[in-house]
Amino acid sequence: MKLIYFSQSLGKSGSYQRAAADELARQHDVHFYGPGYDGFDKRAEVADVIAAAPWGSPDLLLIGHNWLSDKPGEARSASAAIHFADTSLPKVAILNKEYVNLDAKLRYMSDNKIDLAFTHHHDTRAYEKRTGIPFSFFPFAVDPEKFSANGKRKDIDLFFTGILRNPSCPETQTDARAEAQHKLFYHWGLTRLAKRIPYWKYRFQWRTYDQKHLSALSLFRNGSFFADDARFGIAEYGCAMARSRVCFTGLSPLGLVGSRYYEAMAAGSLVICPRETVYDGLFEDGKHCVMFRPDFSDFEEKLRYYLDHESERRAIADTAYRHVITHHTWEKRIDVMAKEIKTRLLPSNVPIGGKA
Repeated sequence: MKLIYFSQSLGKSGSYQRAAADELARQHDVHFYGPGYDGFDKRAEVADVIAAAPWGSPDLLLIGHNWLSDKPGEARSASAAIHFADTSLPKVAILNKEYVNLDAKLRYMSDNKIDLAFTHHHDTRAYEKRTGIPFSFFPFAVDPEKFSANGKRKDIDLFFTGILRNPSCPETQTDARAEAQHKLFYHWGLTRLAKRIPYWKYRFQWRTYDQKHLSALSLFRNGSFFADDARFGIAEYGCAMARSRVCFTGLSPLGLVGSRYYEAMAAGSLVICPRETVYDGLFEDGKHCVMFRPDFSDFEEKLRYYLDHESERRAIADTAYRHVITHHTWEKRIDVMAKEIKTRLLPSNVPIGGKA
């Protein structure tokens, strides 16, 4: 396929947005357009962008992850001059961060006469009803090369990094991450202090960076004085995940099954998470991960069991690794996306099995 991908520049980030875009460009002929890319002109209309494509008219236009603003209350696109309704070319969109500006994003898709949309959220029918646009479930995935555990010693017993609860929309997310932290650490107010006594012998890598709830004092973090909660760099994050035996994770806002599940599995780390129905069709309890009751009544029992029984931990982690490599890579996701686009929108003579 030949397509124009509309997005703000993703730069050198290691995000899922960048991973999906990079894989799309590996499999297809992609011209990137938007702020930060060469050739962007805030005055250019959609016809101008199509005319400037390097290979003539594309097969379709794809509105990528970062075209619509994810800043709360800021309902805008990356270019006010672009009106996708002005072209008859097939138009596809990826709905991103469904918990921010959802009404504005759906309205934008309707107003611009999008033909097909993909969402990381499982409730596609709700979005179809609101817009009249067909939506397809587009789960997160992983680039396994960035999380390879080959040659890395598993010297971190339990790993977690991220915000405990999204401060922009806390009502859309459970408090599972904060509850896990409470079970594992002593606290002084909002400040995490030392690991609780049952966990002294284990090596934790536990970093949180919820800017709304940061306190000035940080003592005994991860078992050492003044270890801070700075964000991991791209390479540092992948390496830490690959060194981890167990990875705690919980759902993102709106019950999204975030990329960390797949990243941990690709790294050979055992995922431990609250039991939720949204995992159905993605992975199974006891086979690809370990789920505990949402009330945390068996969380510590299960965590310590798999920390203390390496062969059982490794058996599940190995099965999960094979499962992710087979079904949940970005290569697989983009292949499935392209086939659905072809089936729904494109003529039979448009190739999808690689670049033209």
